[in-house]
Order: sequence, then structure tokens, then C-alpha cells
Amino acid sequence: MNIIAIIIYIFGVLFAILWGILMRHKAKTEQATEKIFEVFGLLMVVSLILVLILSLSPFHLLWMFPASFFLGFISLLFPLNFLLWPLASLYGSLWYIGVKPLETNQEQSEVTLLKDRAWGLVDGELCLISDFSPMMESAVKDGEVISPERNLPYASVTLECKKRKGKIKGFITHKIDFANLWAAFRERGINEGKEEVLIYWSAKHYKYKWYQAISNFFLSVSGSTPFPKLVVMVCPKGKYGTQESWTDRLGLSPKDEIMVYVYGLLSIKWWKPEVIE
Repeated sequence: MNIIAIIIYIFGVLFAILWGILMRHKAKTEQATEKIFEVFGLLMVVSLILVLILSLSPFHLLWMFPASFFLGFISLLFPLNFLLWPLASLYGSLWYIGVKPLETNQEQSEVTLLKDRAWGLVDGELCLISDFSPMMESAVKDGEVISPERNLPYASVTLECKKRKGKIKGFITHKIDFANLWAAFRERGINEGKEEVLIYWSAKHYKYKWYQAISNFFLSVSGSTPFPKLVVMVCPKGKYGTQESWTDRLGLSPKDEIMVYVYGLLSIKWWKPEVIE
């Protein structure tokens, strides 16, 4: 029995280490950190420490580790997020030593935004779309989005954002976002001499708290949210490029109402998903 207990404890240690390596790998390759992953890691380490300090049987890890995952999931809710996230961030920072944060790594020539977690780089920022390219013959016909390959993005866009250096290429993976961009570029059309297309991408402005909770959960676990994120605006030419002091301060916070910004940009036409406020 003692041998089995020792083996369980060793496996627990190895699993906690592997989880930390996973956290570091995600931070390095996706240039993003997730609080829920950090909470999982922190609680597993706390479980291992408690077993040692309190001289508990390692068999307790068989319920303590699953409980760590359960607490990690519900830590998305207040007040657990207030209590656990600061400690989890501190624990995660130990694994991120030497990993260059995305926010300070902006000299690269091109940034690619595929998953919603990566799009978080420009969450709440005003961006200019200079190119919209449907992929794999994706289109909108009779109000329905048509795509021959559901596992690939609907389109790619080329972005400019004031606070981000270099070229940004983003992929559109939600059909409502694609339909709204299609409506702007293909159905309505853009007078390039007089108009430009601006967007706000945000996963923090859903109408209902339970929408926001679901979005946060999926972002933490899979890196993507099931809801649309784009507010698309056709604005007078130069609203983005020539009024620097205006656009620089037009970053959205989660408490801001998006329509105030849409009107403030003198938008000629706009498309906003119903779930966003």
C-alpha cells in the first residue's frame, strides 16, 4: 500500500510539472496566458504541499486533483476570481520566466491572429481593415453563409492598429462576423476614395452576464468563444489615419457602450451582432 501511495504522489508531482510546462508552452507559442490554466496549476501544487505538510495519505490526491479542476472552472465567477487569480498569476509568472510577452514583442514584421485568444491582442482597439479576402469560396447567398470547408476560417483580413507595430493578418472564424464583413465589402461596397472600413473586435461586450461567462469559459479552455466579436463600420475616409489624437483614445473598456464609439466615428453604415452591446 505504501508503494502505491508513493507512486500516486510521484505521478501527481510529474503531472503538476507537465501542466506547468504546458502553461509555458502556451505562453510561448500562442503568446497568451490563461487564468484558468494558472489556477489549475496552483491548486495542484497546493494539494501536493498539503499532503506533505499535513502528513496526509497521497490517496487524497485522487480527489484533490479533480477538485482543483472544478475550482479552476468556477474561479471564473466572483468572488473566487478575486481570491484565486492574483495568486495563480504569481504562480504562473514562475513558469513564464524568460518568455517574452506579446505586448512587448511588437517589432515583428507580421502578427497572425487565428484563434480568439490571439485576437485578444487587439481587443477593444480601433482597427482599419485594408483587405478582406474570403477563403475556400466562402460567400453569403440569400442571407446564408456558404462555406465548403467548415474546419477552416471563412476569410482573412489585413489590419492596422495604432498601438501595434507591423502588419496584422487576422482570420475570421465566426459566420456572423464573416457575414457582416461580406455585407460591407461585397454587398454594399466601399468607395475607397471617400470611405474606409473600421472595426472593433471585442469578447468583453456581450449583453448578458451569462453570455460573458460562457465566452470567458470557452476562451480559457479552448481559446475560442462561440459568439461573434466584430463591430464593422464604414466611416469617412481619414477617420482612422488623420485624426490620431481621436483614434488613439478610442480603446474600449468592458464598461463602455460600443454604440457611443460607433456614433463618435460618424459611421456611415455599421453592422453589430445582436449579442453585443
